[in-house]
Amino acid sequence: LARIGKEATADAFVIQRPFITAAMTPKMTRLVSSSSSPSSIVVMKQTQSVESQSHPESHPQHWTPKIFTVESPEDYYDFLKQDDRLCVVKFHASWCKSCQKFGMRFQKLALDYGDLYDNNNNNNDSSVPQHRGSIRLGQIEFASNLELCRSLGIKRLPSVHIYHSAVGLLDAFPCGPSKFPILMEKLNRYLPMTPDELRLEKTMKDGTELGNVIVQEIIQAQQQQQQ
Repeated sequence: LARIGKEATADAFVIQRPFITAAMTPKMTRLVSSSSSPSSIVVMKQTQSVESQSHPESHPQHWTPKIFTVESPEDYYDFLKQDDRLCVVKFHASWCKSCQKFGMRFQKLALDYGDLYDNNNNNNDSSVPQHRGSIRLGQIEFASNLELCRSLGIKRLPSVHIYHSAVGLLDAFPCGPSKFPILMEKLNRYLPMTPDELRLEKTMKDGTELGNVIVQEIIQAQQQQQQ
């Protein structure tokens, strides 16, 4: 973690990908939109984009998005298994300027695609959203959750993890303000997929990464023999 400090930027880093599994909600529903990614390995049955899932612009201004704040490992895993929607988790720090800029776009993502709650709701259950979004969003402050962030391999801020309760960790990457379109591209890719399609996607992705590691090890071994 030597590279994390006040000088940290949103540039690339190598991240470990833990697999969040098993005892998560078995009930699954199909989220319908469409991947704009030409490299998707699954043929989709619908042709919508995540943008088409945004909330109506006419929703009341006192409806506000909820970004769940993780304060412990228990909070983290409870959040991930809460339901069967995609979860987008932001890792950030209060002193990180890139995090602050990214945070504004993340807030807009929550407003457009997350759950919306009525701030003026004095009678009904405040835990029930007025509008159910297509994704859920969470945030983890690095200094307040140091051990958790270390266990998840966080080495650059801000960073994003994308999860699904049926599959575990789908993607993990540094995501500064200039890379926010990458996040939207990945959401367009994952949102249309069924749990089975997401499992296949993850298997193919993990297989490709393992193959790349093996190739690199072979190359390094050959170079050492030549020396």
